[in-house]
Amino acid sequence: MGTSYTDDKWNKLTVTDCTFTNVEAQNGGVLYATDQCDVTLTDNQFQTISASQAGGVFYFQSSDTGEGDSLFSSDGDYFNNCQSGTTGGVLYLANSILEV
Repeated sequence: MGTSYTDDKWNKLTVTDCTFTNVEAQNGGVLYATDQCDVTLTDNQFQTISASQAGGVFYFQSSDTGEGDSLFSSDGDYFNNCQSGTTGGVLYLANSILEV
């Protein structure tokens, strides 16, 4: 688990004008989220972020029960040298909605 973790339904997270550097985790270097969540990112920098498995920077895994998807929005964010060991160098999504 990286910088932040949530497993409660419909948590809302907004991150603006932040810098994340040299972060490592197993899944989701900066954010690992399960169940429904609403994440909005604006004008952030993500540098040298990695996950040994999936989602180098972000990992979103909503349940497949049909209760609703996670929402992920990104605007003006910068990613440099972000990687994962398996899937999703920057972002891994399952049962989620992406808005770029």
